[in-house]
Amino acid sequence: MANRRARLFILTLLLAVGGCVTQTYDSQGNPVTPKEFDPIAAAKSRMQLGLAYLRNGDTAQAKMNLLKAQEYAPKMPQVYYSLGYYYQKVGETALAEQAYRRAIDLDPDNGEALNNFGAFLCGIGRYDESVKYFLKAVKAPGYIKVAGAYENAGTCSRLEGNLGDAEQFYASALSHDARRAASLLGMSEVLFAKGDYAGARGYLSRYERIARPSPQSLFLGLKLAKRTGNQQGVQQYGEELISKFPDSPFSQQYRSNDY
Repeated sequence: MANRRARLFILTLLLAVGGCVTQTYDSQGNPVTPKEFDPIAAAKSRMQLGLAYLRNGDTAQAKMNLLKAQEYAPKMPQVYYSLGYYYQKVGETALAEQAYRRAIDLDPDNGEALNNFGAFLCGIGRYDESVKYFLKAVKAPGYIKVAGAYENAGTCSRLEGNLGDAEQFYASALSHDARRAASLLGMSEVLFAKGDYAGARGYLSRYERIARPSPQSLFLGLKLAKRTGNQQGVQQYGEELISKFPDSPFSQQYRSNDY
């Protein structure tokens, strides 16, 4: 069903950007003059079409449409961070970085471009650098996805092992959106790593009230239960982990008593 919806969406966009040129008439039968070509609107349509193809796994059509969007609007930042995402997905790291930087050069206050570039840098292990771009996104005028940018900064700081900064960034994310599941779980992970088991349990409980169990959350729950001497909790979390996510690496760790 999801693939069928994706194909219908792509077909709709194709009709919008590449339909046959026909003469149209008004209700009186008079010919209507076609609208002039709008390169910005065409670029946006091509960009959406390219990303739809990318989501559907057709990288060739994705690239063709994104390059056509670039041709139509060579100074539109959205085109370049979309191209950056395409190159990122196909493993062209150097081209991805080049495209993201071009988007930021065109609009240094584009929060979406800054946040996306930060996520790209985090994904290739350049954690320190990535955090700088997340924080630039937070300060970008009119950028509304502040909680997400703080959450990304927290996650990358945690991956780097900088628990103090990670805790601060997750706290900032939650101050903007107290129900961000990934930030609640991330904060719980940070506090667990710092040995604050009561604090970690509190954030994990908040996560469990609003989100479905994940392999990560269940494994953290059983680790917390073990550290606090709750053997029944270890068993309950472990059984749920194996029942719901039998092929997860966390399930393998539980089976091997590696926690």
